[in-house]
Amino acid sequence: FPSHDIAKEKEISPKSEKQVVKSEIKEEDKIENITRLREAGQTIATMRGKPLLLVFYSVDGEIRKNDVYLLERKLEEKLSGYDMDLDVVIHTTGGNPQASYLIAQLIRDYCNKMDLLVPYYSYSGGTLIALSADAISLGKTALLSPIDLHLGSLENPEQFPVISVEKYIEFVEDSCKSLKFMDEKNKTRYITNLIERLTYEIKPTELGNLFRLKDLTKYYGQILLKSYMHKTL
Repeated sequence: FPSHDIAKEKEISPKSEKQVVKSEIKEEDKIENITRLREAGQTIATMRGKPLLLVFYSVDGEIRKNDVYLLERKLEEKLSGYDMDLDVVIHTTGGNPQASYLIAQLIRDYCNKMDLLVPYYSYSGGTLIALSADAISLGKTALLSPIDLHLGSLENPEQFPVISVEKYIEFVEDSCKSLKFMDEKNKTRYITNLIERLTYEIKPTELGNLFRLKDLTKYYGQILLKSYMHKTL
């Protein structure tokens, strides 16, 4: 299951011969990397004696909704039975939480037991997928992360994680307690000024959507844990 950018065919714009050569080299490197990943996957599958699904995203690739349909086609092609043990090797920095949840549930539709292997990292949406496993095995330096939502995308470097917004709101509340306003009007004016600064950086509609997704992602995580890893608790 290649990264989103590898999965799509890209047209090379003929701006200059140097740029074309550079792009061709990159594509060759990607093909070589995919080959090495498949070989590594086959080795792991042979060693562990069970089918293996490799979910790999490059650093500049993120989990997107279209990946759900791509994965569904791959699973239909490769896995004939549903009652089986399956290994899933995952490597991702995260992405869309709804797509991550759908990918998790889709994989579980094709297996009775799922072991998740994390060689290096499985962040954010990748951690959400990990919650659907029966067991998680981490490499010696492998990492999971909080399921932290961001405004924007990987194409936009100025992202606002929901935890930063929450901490800003906590700062507003704590600073009000520390300043001990005697006049309620001054307190209201102070809070209004700080909230206005926040909405200047982030549109109110985007801010509302961020917190809606936060609650939805928490719900997704609870459903996955109760359905699989903690189903006997």
